[in-house]
Amino acid sequence: MCSSDLTADDLVTINGRVSRSSGKTTTWINGVAQEDTYRDRDPTRVTVPRGEDQEVTLKVGETLDRIKGETRSAVESGAISIRRRQPGR
Repeated sequence: MCSSDLTADDLVTINGRVSRSSGKTTTWINGVAQEDTYRDRDPTRVTVPRGEDQEVTLKVGETLDRIKGETRSAVESGAISIRRRQPGR
């Protein structure tokens, strides 16, 4: 199978997660909000199905390629930089 044969279900991206003080969480997977019923010990990690009888834990911002069984970061080998405005400008 070539990369152009991938379907939306073959790539799983964890876009974000919000944990409320009530204990409920919302996780965005492939841009769609999912209401969770429990809070994980580590709110930055989400367990998703990899295939039949297999699961993988992803960090927020990571994408799972279910065909290759590989995960990749949104940053990859790059870096995130923040430029702060100087006061008074």
